Amino acid sequence: MFKTNGTIDREFLEGLGCTMMEKWRDRGMIVGAIVCLAFAVVCLVFSFWLPAVIGAIGFCVFLWERMIIKNTTIRNTLRNLEKTTGSASLKASTKFTDEGFVVMSDGYEPTVIKYEELKSIRESSHAYVIKATNGMTSFVFKDGLKPEDQQKLIDFLKSKPTKIKWGKK
Repeated sequence: MFKTNGTIDREFLEGLGCTMMEKWRDRGMIVGAIVCLAFAVVCLVFSFWLPAVIGAIGFCVFLWERMIIKNTTIRNTLRNLEKTTGSASLKASTKFTDEGFVVMSDGYEPTVIKYEELKSIRESSHAYVIKATNGMTSFVFKDGLKPEDQQKLIDFLKSKPTKIKWGKK
């Protein structure tokens, strides 16, 4: 069916950006930053200087928190990789079968995740980040898929009994 290969390392994880974060958390921080910025601008228009400064600080805190969570996630993932594999990178492959989503990596037994256990999928410029209900996060590398195959993969997943909430883009 579908099979991709790639290397999970610092460069790959940094390229994912905030897609490793839960969508609700990422959107919440963006909305919080926008609300604080709007509050600061309205306060400036009406010459309320102290609330404007507080709103601007709130804006900065939301953006800073987003950056901290992203960097912490990358650092923790790399630390776990080094602890379990002895290296800061891991060659991995993913395969979609009729039974489920198979994750294979160097030195480990293949792990099969049933489609019923998939709870979210987020897209970055070079990978899909797939999360399962057991907390496992895996990646589907776009390098191994043609653009039309990427859409076929999404359609294939939509046809399976996943817990993914397929919303509008």
